[in-house]
Amino acid sequence: MNSFTEKGLIWPIVVILLLLGSVVTMGTFVFMANSDGGAKVVDSYYQKAVQWDSLSVVRTEVKRRKWVSYLVLSEDYGSLVVTDSAQAKVDGLSGFVTMNQPHINTSSENIDLSWQPSDSTYRFAASNLAPGIWDFIFEVQHEGTALEFDLRKTIR
Repeated sequence: MNSFTEKGLIWPIVVILLLLGSVVTMGTFVFMANSDGGAKVVDSYYQKAVQWDSLSVVRTEVKRRKWVSYLVLSEDYGSLVVTDSAQAKVDGLSGFVTMNQPHINTSSENIDLSWQPSDSTYRFAASNLAPGIWDFIFEVQHEGTALEFDLRKTIR
């Protein structure tokens, strides 16, 4: 029997394998690019761009106050804990949370925060969260000052 090299078939086989490898690689890239839901459209993008300065002041106020926020999720609800620079829990917040997945273009409703004096947390309904990455955007008022901050959690 004659071998592949004697028949001159080794180079055509190498070229065919390289071409098939590139097709499989490109197919994998296309699948991965389409598997996350695509780009997200930001609601009210123009208005947010026009109001950028005022929105950035609202977002940086929490950092200026050196507040730290923690989020704990259970099956039916979420609990938010906000502490100040002295590690004391902050009370007197009122507002709402908006939950969305950053890679999916879905509009979420505003869910009111409910103060729980028993454990000094702010509770909100958070049932049926699908596995994946979630952004929790909190828009609150504290002593007449508007504040906004967000937390990102991975649900497994």
